[in-house]
Amino acid sequence: PFPHRDTLLVLALAQPLEGIHRESRTVLLWYFWTLPVLLVFLGSLAWQMAGHALLPLRQLSKAAEVVSSETLSLRISPRGAQDEVDALTVQFNEMLDRLERSFERVKRFTIDASHELRTPITAIRGQLEVALITAKSTEEYRAAIETAMEDVERLSKIVRSLLLLSQAESGQVVLQLVLVDLSTAVKEAAGHFELPAAAKGLRLSVVAPEHCMAHVDPIQFERLAMNLLSNAFKYTRPGDNITVTLSRFEDDVIFTVSDTGPGIAAEHLPFLFDRFYRVRDDGHDEDKGIGLGLSFVQWIAQAHGGNVEVRSTEGQGAAFVVTLPAGDTSNSLRVLPID
Repeated sequence: PFPHRDTLLVLALAQPLEGIHRESRTVLLWYFWTLPVLLVFLGSLAWQMAGHALLPLRQLSKAAEVVSSETLSLRISPRGAQDEVDALTVQFNEMLDRLERSFERVKRFTIDASHELRTPITAIRGQLEVALITAKSTEEYRAAIETAMEDVERLSKIVRSLLLLSQAESGQVVLQLVLVDLSTAVKEAAGHFELPAAAKGLRLSVVAPEHCMAHVDPIQFERLAMNLLSNAFKYTRPGDNITVTLSRFEDDVIFTVSDTGPGIAAEHLPFLFDRFYRVRDDGHDEDKGIGLGLSFVQWIAQAHGGNVEVRSTEGQGAAFVVTLPAGDTSNSLRVLPID
């Protein structure tokens, strides 16, 4: 609108709406015809993409269904997408690795334990059967019973050791960490072997500082030291040397028991810390223990957060080196980790 003299004029422009209505109807028609097709296409595409994305999960599900003690070697290859499904696949494979190691350890333990327990039981039965058949006097019966009792004591020792080691590895044993002077503890442990070593013709020496403080479980550390010393004492010959060394390196304590004995062949080294594993020595193993001492040593070292290693060359002696952290400043309890 605009004024013109005394009159208000209005200019109006008009255009037919038929074309616009026709185009609107065409758009609506195409929309309603293509919407179902588009929905079907998008649904199919989403289904295919979801199926492709969930394929590794279906593989994991199928793998979980067939997993048993006979199929623990099964593994699933990651897609390489570096996504959550790949992370789940890697964790699933790692779980199977742990299960396989556990089953192998249990299987080996069962076989070894059966063998170790069967030997004294068979000996006891044979001795008693022979006594029942051939013994005529009280002295013969007494001799048979005494021999059987020796095997019973050996059997009892195996069972007690197995029970303690099983409790330790399952986390039922708790370390009581206190501040201990390891120099005193090592010298006391070595003192138990001075007379037997002298009787056997061995030279036993201890190299340790005046004081070496660390937070350890005193009972378990004593067991570790006694087992290593006992092991060295059993496998050395008259005239050999046994040297016990204790030192401090930064935040670690290094405890070493070495000898100049016959040494250990390279093929035995990877298995020394396995349960019941013993290095055969010309068939004379009656005084070599039951093969659990080094297993205890390894458990005690790992429970303290340390480790143990063996260094040996056949014919040139052996050295067992235990490394324990000494930096703890609290007397808190530490629960043994479960492998």
